[in-house]
Order: sequence, then C-alpha cells, then structure tokens
Amino acid sequence: MYIDASYTAQLELLPRMVRPWRFVVSVDAWTTRPTRASDVIR
Repeated sequence: MYIDASYTAQLELLPRMVRPWRFVVSVDAWTTRPTRASDVIR
C-alpha cells in the first residue's frame, strides 16, 4: 500500500497576514496476513 498526499492550508499568523502552509504525507507499507475462512465466507 502506498499513500502520497499533500494539503495546503492558509494559516493566519496575524490579522491580515496569511501564509500558505503545505502538509505532506508519504507512507509506504507492505502488510500481509493469512486468509481465514471468515474472510471468504460471509
């Protein structure tokens, strides 16, 4: 699973002083688990 996301927020530091602030998230994950009968049969 790979997740790359970014978000830009407008932060108001002082009245009438707004700065863009960029948040970046990057996640690389590899997860596995054995398949159980309850995962297949519902």
